[in-house]
Amino acid sequence: MLWAGVYGVCLLISIIVPAIPLAFISLENWKGSAAPQVHEFLAAQPTATLVASLAQEADNIPAFAERSTLVGEEFALAYHPKYYAVMEQRATELIEAQYSADLAAAKAMIQQYGIDYFLIESTAFDPTYLLSRKWFMHSSFTPTVMEAIARLQQGTIPALAQLSPDCTALAVDTFRLLNADCILEQSSPQF
Repeated sequence: MLWAGVYGVCLLISIIVPAIPLAFISLENWKGSAAPQVHEFLAAQPTATLVASLAQEADNIPAFAERSTLVGEEFALAYHPKYYAVMEQRATELIEAQYSADLAAAKAMIQQYGIDYFLIESTAFDPTYLLSRKWFMHSSFTPTVMEAIARLQQGTIPALAQLSPDCTALAVDTFRLLNADCILEQSSPQF
């Protein structure tokens, strides 16, 4: 009879707890998107859309827009050496493309990976942006990050920062979504 009572209590708990999860889960650490308009825009694009971004918001694109990202901090965890090698290569190439004064680097990435959009934060071309990102400063591609910071500190203006407003598919708050097809049509900025 005692076992029947214990079994009954366990059964009751297993039914009640899943039925009211908010009473048992703290939502304090859950974060929403910093750019819901970006996710709405991307969700309206074809499902095969690929977004390249160094912004932390890139981690949210697969969940909120249901579109793929080239690389992201949450996806670059070193679970397996071969997997991490691919993420490291993509991150390194993206840093080089985003901070290069030559638009050819971005064009090569677009063609190699089939990128449809670049999501860039308004502060991305400030050297402190890269320094403030722990992922960049504590990774195997830190030397590439340091080179980009050095170029920015020397006054080099990245080509993606100089693109005409015509290539901006969406500008919301601190984010700018650049259309890759438009980038391919652009010539390198002249200084």
